[in-house]
Amino acid sequence: MATITNTTRFAPTGIFSMVYVVEKFFANRAVYKQTVRELNTLNDRELEDLGLCRADIPDVARKTVAAR
Repeated sequence: MATITNTTRFAPTGIFSMVYVVEKFFANRAVYKQTVRELNTLNDRELEDLGLCRADIPDVARKTVAAR
């Protein structure tokens, strides 16, 4: 017998929706800043080994947040 699971995410409404959006914004901002901080600690050679240059760091950080 097959089991069907509910894959929908919690979607808060009203004031809880605003709180959820604000919390998500700050969580995403923290991930972005942490990614930028960690990539900036790498030297140019290490970035090149990853196929990146310094100008790519903000874009990589944005993609990291979008992938969450």
